[in-house]
Amino acid sequence: MGLILNQLNNKTMNPYIIQSSLYLSTIYEAIIAKQEILRAKMQQYNDVKLYLFSFILPEYSSNEYIANSLKLYNENELFPIIITSITYKEVNNPRIAFKNENGIIHLVLCFEHDKED
Repeated sequence: MGLILNQLNNKTMNPYIIQSSLYLSTIYEAIIAKQEILRAKMQQYNDVKLYLFSFILPEYSSNEYIANSLKLYNENELFPIIITSITYKEVNNPRIAFKNENGIIHLVLCFEHDKED
């Protein structure tokens, strides 16, 4: 299954759905692809949330498995360094969060920072 672009009637997000087995390896690519949007959000908000992409939860997987995978991903000591190198600014508590909506997992990059006025 290749990459599929899916448009929904949601003004805040147009889901980008990927093959579920690739979701961990695609996170950095998605962040880099959206780095300009990320920097623009940082100028407006102290609490930044950036939609990355979505994938269909496989039948053999569970919310618990996704949560544990992302926990390990977020705890990687290089993750905050990579986010800081993309944002050009120190950030607090960078993490990848997820939401399950009817079997579709949406991944979001979240962090806090001190916005310069």
